[in-house]
Parts: sequence; structure tokens; C-alpha cells
Amino acid sequence: MTRTKSGDKKQAIFDATLRCVLRTGFGGLKMAVVAKEARVATGTVYLYFRNKEDLINALLLHVKAEIHTAMMQDVETDDPFFTAFKKSMINYIDFCYGSPEKMIFIEQFYRSSYLYPETAAEIEQLALPVLNMLRSARNEMLIKDIDRELMLRQLLGASNEIIKYCIDSGRPITKLLREQILDMLWSSIRR
Repeated sequence: MTRTKSGDKKQAIFDATLRCVLRTGFGGLKMAVVAKEARVATGTVYLYFRNKEDLINALLLHVKAEIHTAMMQDVETDDPFFTAFKKSMINYIDFCYGSPEKMIFIEQFYRSSYLYPETAAEIEQLALPVLNMLRSARNEMLIKDIDRELMLRQLLGASNEIIKYCIDSGRPITKLLREQILDMLWSSIRR
């Protein structure tokens, strides 16, 4: 019998937690149910996480890391700002459209009382590459002189709403629609 690697177990726990949270919400989340869904022993879940709050915070950090990694995929440090902006936003749209459960989880979590201050601080660190890109563009007077945190939230929030609309209505995000979304986003921040 093949042993499951530690990282595979943790990923299975994250995947199971995401499915469980979407079904029952945070309040209804039970570690034993997560373990059963992940096909691991309940004790295995507790090896990685002290309680459900730790698990949910770790999952949030994991999903946010996935999103920020996806956003910056193929974005080069020497890309002109508009090129980097376009790549990062297309990456974000494609990731969230392809994994709507992760986008929904993040939205739910930010409205819960489970978020640890340490987790919020780590998430801020994950966003630094995108925030630094926005700061540089603002300093070069390519985009509006608006707080970069607010600007990032506006860009991602608008994208999320469009993605949810497309998913709910069964409308695929085609190349043309992606370009239209980018045009709307760019129009909202350009000088």
C-alpha cells in the first residue's frame, strides 16, 4: 500500500474543508466531517491544525497564496505597467472563473469573525507584488492618485462581481468579454 505524502494529506484536508464550508458554512464545520471528506483520520487533521479556526485561517492563506501566485504568473519585472496589469487581471479572472468556490470562500471568510490578525497580516504580504506594481504606476503618473489598497480592492471586487454574474447566468468568459472587462477595469484607474 502506498503512503500518502504529508503535503498530499494537507491538500486533501484543504480541499475537503473548502467543500464542507461551502455546504455548511463556518459555524457548521466539524473536524470529523472534514477528516471523513478528506479520507484521513480525524487525528491527522489535528496534527496539522489545533481547531477549526486554525484550519479555516490556514485555508484562507493557502487560497490567497494560490490566487496571488496565479495573478503574477508570467508577469515580468520589466514588463511595462499596462502589460503587467493586463496579464495579472486576466490571470485573476481566469483563476476565479475556473475556481469560483475559492472566490466564494474568500468572500464568506472576510465577513466572518474567524479571521486572525496574523492571517490578515500575512495576506497583506502576499499582495505586495501587486500593490508595488500599482504604486510604481501611480508614481509614474500612469494611474489615478488613489490609495493602492483601495484601488486593488476595487479592481478585484469589480472582477468578482462580473465573474459571479457570468457563472450565475451561464455566460462564458470569452476572449472578447475578457477584453471588455479589462477595458472597464483599466478605465477605472487610468489617468
